[in-house]
Amino acid sequence: MTRILTVSTSLHPESRSRAILQMVGSGLKRIDGVETDHADLLDIPLPFCDGRHPVEAYGENAKRLSEQVGQADALVFGMAVYCYSVSGVLKNFLDICCGGMTEKPFGIICASGGSLSYMAVEDLQKILMFEVRGIPFPRVVFAANEDWSEEGERAEGLLPPIPERVKGFVQEFVPFVRRLSHKPKA
Repeated sequence: MTRILTVSTSLHPESRSRAILQMVGSGLKRIDGVETDHADLLDIPLPFCDGRHPVEAYGENAKRLSEQVGQADALVFGMAVYCYSVSGVLKNFLDICCGGMTEKPFGIICASGGSLSYMAVEDLQKILMFEVRGIPFPRVVFAANEDWSEEGERAEGLLPPIPERVKGFVQEFVPFVRRLSHKPKA
């Protein structure tokens, strides 16, 4: 069984990154041998990281999130771009709860106001590669404002080719995770 944790990191109630991440989660659930879990930081408040150890010092939410991270074989982050980088909420979550991610694969789903923010995903990749030696999945799903229809709710109406990229992400992510789980340990 391959366990994948999806983590929505936006605090916007109509988050576009959350909407795309839900599409990914739905796709992953349809794959044989995949068990998914989901954490939404909108619903799980965490205190600000101040360097305390162990993680339990940050309360039950931090402890529960850390356990979810530790139990997962891989993670997929839904992130929004804030000032051309990761949000403070995402960084705070990682500072407190990413200890169980060591050498685990991760994928990124990103929504941004503008198309010039695509490099923000590199910030998350760098943080996780250096902090926990995480292994980035090379395909990222990135959608800017112009990738959404102006009709309907804010997080509805994702335009082509983004839905196809979501499908491709789902189809390729699980084999990537499974290949890494069978590599010899150094």
